[in-house]
Amino acid sequence: MLGEEVLPSDFLPCTAIITKIVYGNSDEVAIYKSGQDYPEIFSMKDFNEYFKLKDEDEENIAQAGYVERFSKIEYAQIERHNRLCNNGVILIDSPGLKEDAARTKMAHNFLKQSQAIIFVLRADKLLGEDEKDFFESYFQPGQVNNVFIVVSFIDLAKEKGQETVDRVKRRTKNFFEDYYIDREGDFDRDFYDRRVFFVNALGALEVRTGIADKAVLNSSGVLELEEELEKFLASPEKVTATFDSTVELLSLIVSNSREQINQEKLTLDQPLNELEERRKQAEEQLLELEKDKRDIEQTIFFYRDKIKEKLLDDLIGYTQ
Repeated sequence: MLGEEVLPSDFLPCTAIITKIVYGNSDEVAIYKSGQDYPEIFSMKDFNEYFKLKDEDEENIAQAGYVERFSKIEYAQIERHNRLCNNGVILIDSPGLKEDAARTKMAHNFLKQSQAIIFVLRADKLLGEDEKDFFESYFQPGQVNNVFIVVSFIDLAKEKGQETVDRVKRRTKNFFEDYYIDREGDFDRDFYDRRVFFVNALGALEVRTGIADKAVLNSSGVLELEEELEKFLASPEKVTATFDSTVELLSLIVSNSREQINQEKLTLDQPLNELEERRKQAEEQLLELEKDKRDIEQTIFFYRDKIKEKLLDDLIGYTQ
């Protein structure tokens, strides 16, 4: 989608930190760390070399659940001349699921604020247990209007024959058809086709970097994905998705608060030192809730005019 090799990529997991892609001219990478007012600046070469998972990092993740050298990094920011970013869109690249506990938590926080989500799977390793568990716990049937499913490496499936391609598509549909439904709760084929894509990402990249023939791009599935994504981001659906994500965040806050209250009730009979420890934990959680509150207020403030316009348009349409 960026048209060039920008972010770290490999056959095995290699994305180590959250990375934002914004519109701009700089060839350098800004690394934002917790507790620092200003970012550290790296060259693209150093960024791709240092901020990429290595073999020893995999061992640390397996043992401790995180990588120490990335523990204080909030995100990186890269500037590029991308068509979507030129229209004010920020693209966010995140590590894979459960590759790092801290990064996974941060990716979840970004998800709550995202207007569109591109959920990337591999055709040759389709829908592992982690991916299924994540999707089932995070998304609800009929509430995935802003979720785009991208099954990459479809070219590898094509090399094994049409039967393999059909099997990949059938398995994908079997899992996701319960999510992409109409108001009556039935499978919505048109909606599914506008949200699920089977792509040859490498082929599209090779065309855009001048290596492969343009015909590869036309058959890669990437153009259809970009067209539908751009259409969604320019439509009133985006405003609805933003509002839905805010409501989802509110629901999560309420749920967490209820759980915290129940835990506090159970601790009334605990020794004083344990209660003091729990009090400290509760204060930390309240600080996090306060931050979530500010994020919600900012979202409402930023999109209030758009939501107002959409409500007015809907009212005018209904009246007419």
